[in-house]
Amino acid sequence: MNKTRNLLVGIFLGLLVGAASVAAMANLLLGPAVTSVQTSVQTATLAGSTATITETQTTTWTRETTQVTTTTYYVITTYYSGVEYHTKTVVIGPAQTVTVTVGSSYYPAEVFFSPKGGCKDEVIRWINRANRTVHVLIYSFTLDDVADALIKSHEKGLDVKVVFDKGQISEYSEYIPLNDAGVPVKKDTASGYMHNKVAIIDGYVVLTGSFNWSANAEEKNLENLVIIRDPILAQTYEKEFDHIWEFQSEAG
Repeated sequence: MNKTRNLLVGIFLGLLVGAASVAAMANLLLGPAVTSVQTSVQTATLAGSTATITETQTTTWTRETTQVTTTTYYVITTYYSGVEYHTKTVVIGPAQTVTVTVGSSYYPAEVFFSPKGGCKDEVIRWINRANRTVHVLIYSFTLDDVADALIKSHEKGLDVKVVFDKGQISEYSEYIPLNDAGVPVKKDTASGYMHNKVAIIDGYVVLTGSFNWSANAEEKNLENLVIIRDPILAQTYEKEFDHIWEFQSEAG
């Protein structure tokens, strides 16, 4: 029996190592929260004893964290010389739970579609989550509640800057309300359109796609919003933002 238990311990340790690979599956997931249940069975025989390990892994990926719960059951069946046998079940617990805060690779990207597919809410959600910076390049911007989120971030002391396309500034544009609230805003000076629809959050998260921050884009048009967590890509966008802010836009 001791030899069998030693064998079980070895298999158990191998299963723990395998749990890391389950968490790595989160790299491939896009979209809302997902729960996956995987069950594996391993059997080993030593000195006339059969040891069966059933391992169940329940993995839940949410938009904020990834939880991996591993429960391992030892089912030990010992055979006696063809006369009789006994079955003993030992549950090794408690279940292990690992919570991983969304970071460098988990849930790397998400996509939303309009009309009425949550694009506006996602823009507001990420503006509200910002801790340091919100840098925006936007073609058409007429959504009051998105402007309100930017103003609140500015009032909290965050570095909020917005560049508008000069041809889209009108009585319906959020340019004047933001400017009146003290948010640094500029209009582009390029010969063509400033056709970007980009927000960079904390130099880490990029919001991009065809989605303008307008009522038509939210309620009528077929648009997309892509949210990407990638600090290297975000820095590339930051360089472009800095260039446009310094050399291809003006206040007033």
